Amino acid sequence: MLAKHSHTRFVCFANTNEMQRIMVAVTDADGNIVAEATYNTNLDYWDGQNYSCGSRGRHKGLAQLGDGRFVLVHGTQWQGEKTTAELITSARAVQEILRSGNTDLFDEYPELEEARGAMPTDKGEGKTRTFAVRINAHAPADEVDAKVIELRRRIAEFVK
Repeated sequence: MLAKHSHTRFVCFANTNEMQRIMVAVTDADGNIVAEATYNTNLDYWDGQNYSCGSRGRHKGLAQLGDGRFVLVHGTQWQGEKTTAELITSARAVQEILRSGNTDLFDEYPELEEARGAMPTDKGEGKTRTFAVRINAHAPADEVDAKVIELRRRIAEFVK
């Protein structure tokens, strides 16, 4: 089964113009390969120097298989280590998204709203929501301004 993906990484072969998706074997809790998912890093965030999942040379991505199950991709740039992927629950997918700050993924995976809604919130009125945007540290000012405007728009929609 192929997974839905975002922020897909592609490889260009030196002697051709051919682009190929990097596929990762997905394992279950027993270590059995049960599917394939497209490598992605949509759970990474900017740490001030690099995009990572909080550890230098490591990356995370979330994908969903055609049957609805979620996959957590663990990428690595370290020599001798292999990129892996594992099946995870909807609740774990919500945790990984919130940990990364990339809450736009809730728009990409609307079926996670139920698992997200089951989480306790603060004592404030109604449901809380985290808003975040990714901004490249070297982005031109107009790109940063556009991101800020988009963030303000999303917050205004939520407050309505």
